[in-house]
Amino acid sequence: MQMPDTILIALLIVALPLAAWTIGFLHAAVRRRLPACQDWISTVAVGVSLALSLYLMFSQVLAGPAGMQAVTHSWRWFAIGSGDNAFVLNFDVLVDNLTVAMFCVVNIVAFLVHVYSRSYMHAEDRYPRFFLHLSLFTFSMLGLLVTSNLMMLFIFWELVGVCSYFLIGFFFLKKSAGDASKKAFVLNRIGDACFMAGIFMIGGLLAKQWPGESVLSFQRIWESIAMLGHGQGPWIGHESEVAIAGLLVFVGCMTKSAQFPLHVWLPDAMEGPTPVSALIHAATMVAAGVYMIVRMFPLMAGKGYVSGDFLDSPALWVIAFIGGITALFSGTIALVQTDLKKGLAYSTCSQLGYMVMAVGVGSISAGMFHLFTHAFFKACLFLGSGSVIHAVHSQEMKDMGGLRAKMPITYATFLIACLAIAGTPLFSGFLSKEAVLGQAAAFGAHHDSLLGWVPFTLAAVTAFLTAFYMFRLLFLTFHGKPGDRHKFEHAHESPAAMTMPLVVLAVLALIAGGIALPFGLDLGTGHWFQDRVNDQVLVQNTMGNTPAFADMQANMVHRHDPLPNANEAVSSFHHHAHTVHMPVLLMSLCAVLIGISAAWLLFVRRRSHDIVGGIPPLAKARVVMSNLYYVDWFYCNRVVPTVKDIADLAKAFDKSVIDALVNGVARFGTHIAWFAGRVDSLVVDGAVNGSGSSMLALGQFFRGLVNGKIQDYVKYTVWGLGLLMIWAVLARG
Repeated sequence: MQMPDTILIALLIVALPLAAWTIGFLHAAVRRRLPACQDWISTVAVGVSLALSLYLMFSQVLAGPAGMQAVTHSWRWFAIGSGDNAFVLNFDVLVDNLTVAMFCVVNIVAFLVHVYSRSYMHAEDRYPRFFLHLSLFTFSMLGLLVTSNLMMLFIFWELVGVCSYFLIGFFFLKKSAGDASKKAFVLNRIGDACFMAGIFMIGGLLAKQWPGESVLSFQRIWESIAMLGHGQGPWIGHESEVAIAGLLVFVGCMTKSAQFPLHVWLPDAMEGPTPVSALIHAATMVAAGVYMIVRMFPLMAGKGYVSGDFLDSPALWVIAFIGGITALFSGTIALVQTDLKKGLAYSTCSQLGYMVMAVGVGSISAGMFHLFTHAFFKACLFLGSGSVIHAVHSQEMKDMGGLRAKMPITYATFLIACLAIAGTPLFSGFLSKEAVLGQAAAFGAHHDSLLGWVPFTLAAVTAFLTAFYMFRLLFLTFHGKPGDRHKFEHAHESPAAMTMPLVVLAVLALIAGGIALPFGLDLGTGHWFQDRVNDQVLVQNTMGNTPAFADMQANMVHRHDPLPNANEAVSSFHHHAHTVHMPVLLMSLCAVLIGISAAWLLFVRRRSHDIVGGIPPLAKARVVMSNLYYVDWFYCNRVVPTVKDIADLAKAFDKSVIDALVNGVARFGTHIAWFAGRVDSLVVDGAVNGSGSSMLALGQFFRGLVNGKIQDYVKYTVWGLGLLMIWAVLARG
């Protein structure tokens, strides 16, 4: 089968960063050093990959009202066994609207990080190696996006984790950096083990329906869930296992996308270079978990997916609550951070909670839209923090202040990014955040219960906190009097190689989501993402020829115009979605205004006054939040020692019991062998040797009789006859 051109372009997009890494690796293998121009090789490769991604975006995704038709291709990678019992793994490729949009996000951020790093990292001893790691990291993430096989996704998933270990621990001589990289690597193995268990569960059941086939493709998984909705397929009789498999897969997302309580590695990852923080925390590694559960959304939705009545899915309820708790939990910790990068790190955890919660309340379009817009303004914030750190040589905000005049470009771009993440009208974050809040409100109204409104409540409080803590960071860094006069006097604007990426990202923070006008006054671009990235486009267009999806279109929860024959649950949801839209919009605007105003009052107008310290409950709460709610303390002082004690106990048991048993059996074996040897030597060998000696002696005796002397023969004859006569007489008697 001929490969479609779109697939060829997509594979080229993935292969270019790999080619840059391969060139550097082979050069190092032959010359024992990396090429001096590795930065240019990596940057050009990612730049060409970006150009191809933008070509697909504008020529196909944005060319029609529903974007491009999904294109798939598959290669046999390997098979173990034969016939129906064979395990088959294909390299499945899927290119659709979401793939291309994520290509653009990853490549835009990666390219700008490469450009930025050429100035920021130029004085580092291992400068070429840094770009080598960036190339492999970018390839890993792009490979994760293009595959449509859950096992292949897991392989790229692991490769992303390994590359993050290299990048977080890049300053390996610094103990904290080494510890942070190991913490990230080990903690992610928890989620990966659960993810793998979920893959095995899915593959084991689907192999019964399609024996001898590659059953872990997205299409097979989606089809199996659709068949379940019709009372058919491999999940019949295993309905509870759908939720279990979905939750096991989600635990993988919890570690990779830093969801409570498996979030603790992400803030520590700030020990890596600032460009790495921008790349990992904005568009790549942390986005992988959200992307994965979006692709697996039919599995999470379960039996009601095709009918549209999936808002009661147990897995989605868990996802919604975990996401909402993470958003609020991390947002409160960000309120008290004094390290600029740590504050942004907890902000990332909070925003990832928004994305996960959006998927949990039933909207993959809202979750992915916020991921799309968040990538640009969060990358701008991290690179902006790097510009500040480069100027003042400190990450502590107490050393900053008053930098607005010294660093006007950095300040302007940082301000735009703060306005975007706060959800200010006219900025991209307004659209994506309002989509998440609107979906959560519709979810609560649809269930009409206190429990159903919990995700929206958590998200609404977080919306206020986001505006407050982001402008706290802005005001403490750029406004007021300098915290350290010496550092302030030596501060200066960063070079163009660092400010240019900031300007590009600031522009994208403004326009990437569309024209974000409030009160429904959009210019036709506000729904461009939702029209192209939703259940119908991502799943049904790919599975259009599958009978199990024949009635799906009428029951799409996220259609703008649900068909008249949609079921009651879908119609109810759409009614509530339209009802809550305007109240949510007004609440979002109020949260932004109140949050920014409160931050200005506390950190500009009354900056020198410790208002919180004068209110005992707030002071105690600040201590708790400053100690990260003691979650890290719990891990370090309870979980880790307990695991270590269990390991020590297992070691002692192994040494005292297992080894003693093995050694005892070995000693018993040696005694048995010694005894068997003695028996063999004295009895068996003695009998054999004695028989041989006897026969030898007997032979010697008879040999002596045959001597050739006639008189001896007569003598022997007379003796013999005499003996015979005596025997005859005795026998007769």
